[in-house]
Amino acid sequence: MEDAYVRWGTEMVSLVQLIRTPALDQIFLAITRLGEMPVLLMCAATALLFPRIRWAGCAMLAAFLISSVVNAEIKATLDIPRPSGHEVYTANNTTTSATPSAHTMSAAAVWFLLALSLPGWRWAVGAIPIVVGFTRVYLGMHYPGDVILGLALGALLALSLLLIVEVASGRLRPWELRTRKIKAPGL
Repeated sequence: MEDAYVRWGTEMVSLVQLIRTPALDQIFLAITRLGEMPVLLMCAATALLFPRIRWAGCAMLAAFLISSVVNAEIKATLDIPRPSGHEVYTANNTTTSATPSAHTMSAAAVWFLLALSLPGWRWAVGAIPIVVGFTRVYLGMHYPGDVILGLALGALLALSLLLIVEVASGRLRPWELRTRKIKAPGL
């Protein structure tokens, strides 16, 4: 099964890389940084400065830490190689396993929480992890499946932390879960 995954993933990476240009390389290298630790921690720290979204800052810090640990464990367990070969351009020679994409998983967990706390910016901020995921495929660092799994796990983590915040704040009692829509605190 891993061979089929790698073969399909390599074909998809090669297909995406048909649009490669030096200018796009530089743009996507910049965008992919939105899924890196310094940027994500800076976003969480900034959210802590604003009382209305302080809950999001705390949840974002927790999301980043949990995401990092869970991602490392899954990578060690699955041990799927990153894209390689003459038909794939890779931005660097990272040697860790590919699945799931840590950039995408952490970005989804952190940016989705921020998106939930900023109603007017929800769609723009919520799109960031999706774009980060695309950059990971474009740069030859991940297969599309790595990115999809990273997005799904990051989103699940963000929603789980939102649920914990709702219950901990007393705004939601566990027995009401089936009858009430969950809304981010402060909205």
